[in-house]
Amino acid sequence: MSENDLPRHAEIVVVGGGILGCSTAYHLSKLGINDVIVIERDILTSGTTWHAAGVVGSLRASVLLTELTMEAVHLFPTLEQETGQSTGYRRTGGLSIAQTQERLEELKRIPAIGVLTKLEAELLTPSGVREKAPNLNVDDISGGIWIPTDGQTNPTDTTIALSKGARSRGVRFFEKTEMVTLKRRGRSIIEISTNKGPVTADWIILCCGMWTRHIANSINVAVPLQAAEHMYVVTEPMDDVPIDQPFIRDFDSSIYIKGDAGKLLIGSIDPVSKPWCVPGIPAGSAFSVLPEDWDHFE
Repeated sequence: MSENDLPRHAEIVVVGGGILGCSTAYHLSKLGINDVIVIERDILTSGTTWHAAGVVGSLRASVLLTELTMEAVHLFPTLEQETGQSTGYRRTGGLSIAQTQERLEELKRIPAIGVLTKLEAELLTPSGVREKAPNLNVDDISGGIWIPTDGQTNPTDTTIALSKGARSRGVRFFEKTEMVTLKRRGRSIIEISTNKGPVTADWIILCCGMWTRHIANSINVAVPLQAAEHMYVVTEPMDDVPIDQPFIRDFDSSIYIKGDAGKLLIGSIDPVSKPWCVPGIPAGSAFSVLPEDWDHFE
């Protein structure tokens, strides 16, 4: 069997070649586990990774999740140096702004989380927000929180860097390799059937994003995931968008803003989501872009 042939057994099979699958393989390899293969039905990043906004936000809703994202904050600056693959990572800092006093009271709890997770966070007045983001109108806000470790990365380049790091430690990647069925014995999955033949494994990790729920359902495992439509718009170039434009969250307006090569990318944090393809994601959905729904975005 050549190196390019899909093996018939591996200790761990990771299904899905997006940023989650490649990150999983990378971190397993750093733990010294190198009998790992990653199978991807199309090519790496072709699911939803390629058009992700690439925001690297440090803060999450719990201490545990914040600690997890801080690991990414520490990893991304060194990943390019380790692998030689550019990631597009930049630490720009991030602003969470409050339009109301009630929201500001909520944001004031963030420094307390920071004490537990070593996340830096600074409470700002409206004028302090203006100093961090001079192109922002602060007349109608109550204040904000500044998180200097926030930033952004290029999701595709970062995924390729993670895969390169994993490959250097023995992980093998197989693109154009579609998982057809899973077979299980008791509570364990024992075999994956693919378009290139079957593979048995000690462990199988599903990193299939919006396909995961449907795949897991095939073996009577419930995974609470549902794809939802998401829109963002990119402005024309503007002279007052700095290179280090901070990432901005405005929870009261349900939007986020980040710099994008002299433009602004503005996305929605949909308070009322719009589910997509509830019966199951179409198999040929690589590099898919949905039609605009301006009414929903508005």
